[in-house]
Amino acid sequence: MNKLKKILFLLTGSVSLGLGVVGVFIPILPTTPFLLLSAYLFASSSKTAHNWLKKQPFFGKMITEYQEKGGMRKQVKVIHIAVLWISILASIFFIIDNKYIKLLLIIVAVSVTIHLLHLKTIKS
Repeated sequence: MNKLKKILFLLTGSVSLGLGVVGVFIPILPTTPFLLLSAYLFASSSKTAHNWLKKQPFFGKMITEYQEKGGMRKQVKVIHIAVLWISILASIFFIIDNKYIKLLLIIVAVSVTIHLLHLKTIKS
């Protein structure tokens, strides 16, 4: 891979990681896809960045399990789905007034829930 492509992958991975972290707090941004994209981009551009990401206490184990075993632990799925719905419903009832945005949030929550439920459940 040429140097420019590695730099672009590293920068894009960093932006994706930032969006994933923001997604922990903002329901409309899905955390997991951004983190997995970051892991892919880092693995393709910088072993140091990829290893750093996999060693992070909050995200590292989830990324490693997804990459190496192709799924998530049941507990992680339950936590992700619970936090997703709590934050979406809190946004709908206390923050968002626009009915179309509320509908969009519900569509996002249903879609992410379906995706998580279809992922392979792995044992610890």
